Amino acid sequence: MTNEVVDALGKLATSEVSITKEMITDARKKGVSYVCAHCEHFWAGILKKMDRCVVLSQGKQCGSVFLGMTFPEYKGPLPRHTFPNFCFVCGKEADSGVTADGPEMLGVCEDHLKWVEDTKVMQDKKKIQNQMSKEG
Repeated sequence: MTNEVVDALGKLATSEVSITKEMITDARKKGVSYVCAHCEHFWAGILKKMDRCVVLSQGKQCGSVFLGMTFPEYKGPLPRHTFPNFCFVCGKEADSGVTADGPEMLGVCEDHLKWVEDTKVMQDKKKIQNQMSKEG
């Protein structure tokens, strides 16, 4: 299947997705992030039995600061300018903001800030280990 066909199918699928509160609640119970649970691309993939987001199935990159991004392919009812106001993981009111490679900020609650900090430490540790192995 060509990229054009995949893109067309992705656009068609996302235009037909009607996300309900029940769908969001169910996804959240299964560990899906608050932002992804509201994303049409995520649901298009699930409804097409892909077990993943349509965007990821197309070979594009999307995700949170855990992956160095701020959901660049997000499409859904949450306006991007509100992302700093709520925790991208659970949806609670944000206590802090985090950024990745770019100017956009994602909100994060106190409960999940530690996750972000731990991820940053692990990324830094891997960079240090990689640098040491190159020098050694």
